Amino acid sequence: MRHLAPVALVVAGCSPGGPCAPETDLAAIEARYQAELVAACASFAPADPPTECPSYQEITDRARRAREEWAACQR
Repeated sequence: MRHLAPVALVVAGCSPGGPCAPETDLAAIEARYQAELVAACASFAPADPPTECPSYQEITDRARRAREEWAACQR
């Protein structure tokens, strides 16, 4: 199973020798997440919890995966 790690890094666009994504990419992921939430959930009243927005979970899951991929490249 250990031999698959370099393959996974290449597929993910990472190099095994160091970080493949600059720190600014994480800020871009966070900004995109916030922008998507605002665009999809702006019609909800401010008193409503964000989880009431039908797109909340999908947007949050997509951002979580992007953060995890970014973090994997940093190792």
